[in-house]
Amino acid sequence: MLVQWYFAIVDGTAHLSTLLTGLVSAGLWSDARGTNLLDTGAPFYDVYETADGGWMAVGPLERGFYSEMVDRLEIGDRAPAGHLDPRHGPPARRLLGEAFSHVTTSPPGRGFAGSAIALLGRNHPGGIAFGARLWSYLEQQSNGLQITVGVSSELVNIIQGVIVLAVVIAYEVVRRAGLRMEQRNVASQLDSDQPGYASTQGAPL
Repeated sequence: MLVQWYFAIVDGTAHLSTLLTGLVSAGLWSDARGTNLLDTGAPFYDVYETADGGWMAVGPLERGFYSEMVDRLEIGDRAPAGHLDPRHGPPARRLLGEAFSHVTTSPPGRGFAGSAIALLGRNHPGGIAFGARLWSYLEQQSNGLQITVGVSSELVNIIQGVIVLAVVIAYEVVRRAGLRMEQRNVASQLDSDQPGYASTQGAPL
């Protein structure tokens, strides 16, 4: 049993090191730190300081993810096309460093999301859980709208706000309807009890 476990570790290590040994064999990996594809040697596989003093780690190896990153940073028209070409490393690193210096690690809308969940939950633990699940579903649907249909993030935020407002209004309507029903029940109970109370008061001792 111990021998099988040992050989399983050896086989797993061999499989995991296939990429590294292939890069070494092709002359694409050196022993110098910070000069290789996966150790911050590439500008798109590095860590950059953000505007709020935080750090953002990026690693879009595939061309599609790299294009998505530079588009979201609004530098797609200035970013080098061949991101895997080492000759584009220094200018791409300067461009990415400048772009990330204007973004923050806290995504915009976090406060809005917290307020929306609190409104949806009505300060109740079960309601908060429901609100969080509903907001998570809205976030997933908004990502699909932005990627597949091309809907702007501002329009998605408006749609989310309208949905939250509709749910809050529905909660308030139900709450007021419940209060009115309770008031009517109390009033009818008082009306039914009033004659008995009067007869008791007027009865001789």
